Amino acid sequence: MSMPNQKPRFRDTTSLAGWLFADLFLGLIIVFLASSQVEKRSLPIFTLTPTLTLTPTSTAMPISKYTPTILPTDTIGLDLEPLIINVYVDNIPSFLDDNPAYISGFLAQLEKKFPVEYKKRRAGLVIALGYHSSGNIYLARRLAIHAIDVLQSYYPNMFSSVVEKTYWWEPDVNNPVGTIKFEIYFFRNNP
Repeated sequence: MSMPNQKPRFRDTTSLAGWLFADLFLGLIIVFLASSQVEKRSLPIFTLTPTLTLTPTSTAMPISKYTPTILPTDTIGLDLEPLIINVYVDNIPSFLDDNPAYISGFLAQLEKKFPVEYKKRRAGLVIALGYHSSGNIYLARRLAIHAIDVLQSYYPNMFSSVVEKTYWWEPDVNNPVGTIKFEIYFFRNNP
């Protein structure tokens, strides 16, 4: 006779198989641990007794024929004083669109203002300031970025791997809208 309030026992073969594998695993661990018992042996103890014997001898020291050379004291780094060049672009959209007339006018201004002694040196840092009204900060930064791009494409030996930084600047009496001010820091020794 079965009891009406008792639930039937749940027997799932998957859960029973899990317990079977767990028990099998525990049995294998016990067998492994029992078979891996190693006889403990005592290690031999060695004692060392150091002995030191000194025999003084006199030897002549050879005289060095080394002549010291003086190394140059110049270090590789950037000049602390930048070369400052101001260039004026009267039609900013045409310059930004790579109009050949405005690019050649920009390069002609650079050639006039660029000292000869700097033409074979390599620049390490270029800071470009684009002058434009406060409502066109984006256009001023684009002007400065494009001016550095033109420098790098027309003077690759001088500006190939230069670190560059561009800024916007408010125009004044000496620097009207469209002025690009370059602060160029050259390496002391060409690396």
